[in-house]
Amino acid sequence: MRVFAELVALVLFAPFLLAGCSMKQPDLGPKKESRAYETRTVETGETPVLDLDMDYGSIEIFTWGKGQIRFEATKRVRAPWKAEVLEKELDRFSLSLEKDEERVSFKGRYKGRLKSPGDIALDLKVYMPQETRSLKIKLDTGKIQIHDDLFCELSIETAAANTVINRLTGSLRHRGDMGNLVLKGGVMEGECTVSVNFGNIEIRSDFLEGGNYDIKAGAGNVDLKIPAHARVKVAASGDIKTNQFEGVESDTEIKVNSGMGRITVEKYGD
Repeated sequence: MRVFAELVALVLFAPFLLAGCSMKQPDLGPKKESRAYETRTVETGETPVLDLDMDYGSIEIFTWGKGQIRFEATKRVRAPWKAEVLEKELDRFSLSLEKDEERVSFKGRYKGRLKSPGDIALDLKVYMPQETRSLKIKLDTGKIQIHDDLFCELSIETAAANTVINRLTGSLRHRGDMGNLVLKGGVMEGECTVSVNFGNIEIRSDFLEGGNYDIKAGAGNVDLKIPAHARVKVAASGDIKTNQFEGVESDTEIKVNSGMGRITVEKYGD
């Protein structure tokens, strides 16, 4: 009976043993990096519409006085593979650039076998006219930094990315799952909605009268700095530490909410 029981156990577990033996072994050794560089330039009108859509990497925005948009893309991969294998893996990036009469669209995707965001990156630098009609950015994982002043409608959608905007005059629509949003200056106007599920929101900006403003953090802090002369009132809900615009008589209201985090609303300037 004991022999029979051992045979039964061997038959039952044999498929798992074979499957374990046939599993692919992990890559070992120090990781090496390979990269490739591409540039593309398109002619535009005076106030173009620009759409950027990427899965992994970083997006940096600069402005200049030319009627052109220039894209500088660096593709990077890291793995413990031979140099020729890494170079072939760079071909797994797909870059597409489309243009019609008023819109320029750039799309970047990685379709290779690497899975860790730390081993995959498409670093994109964009040089665009300062006065652009609208800029729309969609990024799954990485970071966004807008270095120069923008005058446009700005729309940003992220899954796991930090965003830093130097200065914006125009409307802002931002929706992020994980990551922080920082706006360092400018004038917000029109329909503006800012939301982050997990992360902090830090905004230093004027708010034009007559606009609709909604700022919300699910789990994170909200820090607003508004010019002392601004004729707006702030309706905040959550853990409010400071609200220096509470009770101001104004038809323009900024709605601020944080589910889990503190809220500070302060004046700056005279």
